[in-house]
Amino acid sequence: MAKVTGFLEFGREKQPYRPVEQRLHDWSQVMRPWEAKTLNEQAARCMDCGIPFCHQGCPLGNLIPDWNDLVYRERWEEAIERLHATNNFPEFTGSLCPAPCEGACVLGINDNPVTIKAVELSIIDRAFAEGWVKPQPPAQETGKKIAVVGSGPAGLAAAQQLRRAGHAVTVFERDDRIGGLLRYGIPEFKMEKNVLDRRLEQLTAEGVVFRTNAHVGVNVEVESLRKDFDAVLLAGGSTAPRDLPLPGRDLRGVHFAMDYLTRQNRRLEGDQLPEEPEFSANNKHVVIIGGGDTGADCLGTAHRQQARHIAQLEIMPKPPGTRGGDNPWPEYPRVYRIASAHEEGGERVYAVSTKRFIDDGTGAVRAVEIVSVEVKQQDGRMSFEEVPGSTREIPCELALLAMGFVAPRAHGDQPAQSEADRPRQRVARQGLDDLGERRVYRRRHAARSVADRVGHRRRPGRCCQHRYLPDGSNRPACAARLSGSGPLSTLANDRFLRALRREAVDRTPVWIMRQAGRYLPEYRATRARAGDFLTLCKTPELACEVTLQPLARFPLDAAILFSDILTIPDAMGLGLSIDEGVGPRLAHPVRSAADVARLGVPDPVDDLGYVMDAVRLIKRELHGRVPLIGFAGSPWTLATYMIEGGGGDHDFKRAKAWVYSEPRLLHQMLEVVTRSVSGYLQAQRAAGVDALMIFDTWGGALAADAYREFSLQYMARIVSELGNAVPVILFTKGGGAWLEAIADTGCSAVGLDWTVPPAEARRRIGHRVALQGNLDPAVLRAPIPVIEREVAATLAAFGSAPGHVFNLGHGITPDINPDHVAALVAAVHRGAG
Repeated sequence: MAKVTGFLEFGREKQPYRPVEQRLHDWSQVMRPWEAKTLNEQAARCMDCGIPFCHQGCPLGNLIPDWNDLVYRERWEEAIERLHATNNFPEFTGSLCPAPCEGACVLGINDNPVTIKAVELSIIDRAFAEGWVKPQPPAQETGKKIAVVGSGPAGLAAAQQLRRAGHAVTVFERDDRIGGLLRYGIPEFKMEKNVLDRRLEQLTAEGVVFRTNAHVGVNVEVESLRKDFDAVLLAGGSTAPRDLPLPGRDLRGVHFAMDYLTRQNRRLEGDQLPEEPEFSANNKHVVIIGGGDTGADCLGTAHRQQARHIAQLEIMPKPPGTRGGDNPWPEYPRVYRIASAHEEGGERVYAVSTKRFIDDGTGAVRAVEIVSVEVKQQDGRMSFEEVPGSTREIPCELALLAMGFVAPRAHGDQPAQSEADRPRQRVARQGLDDLGERRVYRRRHAARSVADRVGHRRRPGRCCQHRYLPDGSNRPACAARLSGSGPLSTLANDRFLRALRREAVDRTPVWIMRQAGRYLPEYRATRARAGDFLTLCKTPELACEVTLQPLARFPLDAAILFSDILTIPDAMGLGLSIDEGVGPRLAHPVRSAADVARLGVPDPVDDLGYVMDAVRLIKRELHGRVPLIGFAGSPWTLATYMIEGGGGDHDFKRAKAWVYSEPRLLHQMLEVVTRSVSGYLQAQRAAGVDALMIFDTWGGALAADAYREFSLQYMARIVSELGNAVPVILFTKGGGAWLEAIADTGCSAVGLDWTVPPAEARRRIGHRVALQGNLDPAVLRAPIPVIEREVAATLAAFGSAPGHVFNLGHGITPDINPDHVAALVAAVHRGAG
């Protein structure tokens, strides 16, 4: 937080703007910079709200309280580091975003919210002025080549992330200049194009290659993408505008808003365009149909072209001045807003529908016929009914259609109209699907705000990186900051990681499976506050709190992410619930070939993003104290839950029956689960974990040959795909018979349960991998002297050679006294020199 009492001392100030009479005579940015004192006070209003809902409201997950606090304390260079950790281009979002974060601000419950957007823009403006924004070329190249199709906010952000990961990136743009919506569509007075150009200079210096006038599927052959690139990321926007097919639509002077705005952008770029009087608002009555941001952009543009009169029409009724009862906090507030263009003049007409465009007798529009409408709700559906006797004409010599977008355009200038031409299907028409699903990533949700598009750059960029280029394991510099490490990347305590690398340590490191759990009263209190276990797992702030609880009690050498191994089946849509005293249940178990065919690989960022958010938050709160361990269940272990429908039957009758009666179907299922686990762990690695662990909890239930076929080979593949960026620990409960084979997977460490004598494990495996384990958890029920004796015996059995991490052979059970855990950790410290 910033100042403790700041929200009580200072009111919300409005962003300063240049005077209307001045700005109407130029195309320069309408906003003025804040005065230092006022900005400091605005940042100081960020309160100690406990759970910052602004994170949820922000499409990017910006670390808003962090940089508000840093601005208040005038630590500007650190503030830009925190801002860039989640946002490649804060100057775009700070200028253009509708600020849903402010709608979710906790202060907004009973006061005006913090001016988050203005602080964001001030940070990046200061950073550019001070020279802190510099190119960050990758430290090494991966040898992979990626094509990014589209150079709007999403394409540019994904290109930067992928380039910083070490891939060779080429951006294809069908227009003559780079920038997409940012270049052609956003008026200069909202964001001057030099703001875009300076970022493009940075990307070029980092090594991103740009190709303009390159329309993939038209003048760029799809076959060339097949031959020249390892992966293709589709980041095209939704450019087919929504039409209004009414009588008179073909009259001169009736145009789409983007055609009008783009022409003005081109003039300001210096293009010599032919005279098109019908596109000029000068001395005309202008009607803008559509009350959103694009309509406001048209309004400001028409003002600067010196229109005689401007009316902006909206079919919805005028919004209220404050939230209505059906629009509670922290939803985005549906309230009356005044953009800078509205301050400059024009008439806003609400609750009207356009009936027709009226001809002046020469083929040009002279008026628009409108009718008042009322909103009706019936069976949950909204409709608009005309008000009798309310039809009227308003003068119009230029009509601009600003009603949103429906899809990407098809070839040429014709919008994709049919059901088959929806955005995701349209790529097939240009042949891009021929590249193969494993090599094409389609950016979801084509029509988004600029903030959404920049925010989703990590989703296409990281998914392309982790799903399709698994061996290109370099983590982008921006993603490294995202982990929360930033300048704190050097750990204060790294003995756990050094032990996994079999390096000498001053004492044996210790962490404990299920160290954050029900045996801790503070965990039980947090769990009660969450209401249920899944909410606890899926709320990043609470998952962070629970992860850190054991570190507050015990001097452990690592934290492990608080989550659940069934997050993947849950993301697959199997209907996970966890009942008290019963355990996990899946409402839709996998019981047939049809069920297997329906399984899909979850997107680790879209579908499991709450886990990555938790990782980033934990890394930030750890502040470099100890490493963070991420984890997942093994494919076989997850498959047992998915087939059985829960965790109650540990005989796994159905799953083991598939081993012998449906082996091909089981392999088909394990293939999907393996891809899911691999992508999930790679996403955790990118979010910032320092080590990874695969829990093969039920591998020991398999016979020897079945274990190798249905469990071990899939874990080995995951280890291979993870590479060596972070250490990987494999743990098979009951896996003592296969220690050598587990070590041969390429993992960094083998986890041992209590059934494996440490000396035997060391004799069989040698020193080629580290060992983790392996005290029986039941020892914690014994008196403290017995615990101390057993700890000493375990340490002696492992010996003094490097490469040992002390742990239990499985997790702490809920009935354990925390004082006994403290005694265990203290005994390890005393005897682990």
